[in-house]
Amino acid sequence: MGPKNKIDIEITSDGWKIDVTVDGKTYTEHHEMSDEGCFAKCVEGNLETAGIPDPIVYALDGFFCFDCVRALRECE
Repeated sequence: MGPKNKIDIEITSDGWKIDVTVDGKTYTEHHEMSDEGCFAKCVEGNLETAGIPDPIVYALDGFFCFDCVRALRECE
């Protein structure tokens, strides 16, 4: 049995990091949130150009992580 495909997402009040493992290879994308909390900047990787399957890219393309960071900041 081969390696399992998986998505690991770590979200903090500073930003988020996504690790996608497909067929034994891991791809990483890391975003840092601005101090004002109005935008996030990608500081590592690009899942859209990494060659991972489109269904995974589409599933991760949204504001879920951004909204979680903002919620964490509201609780600080």
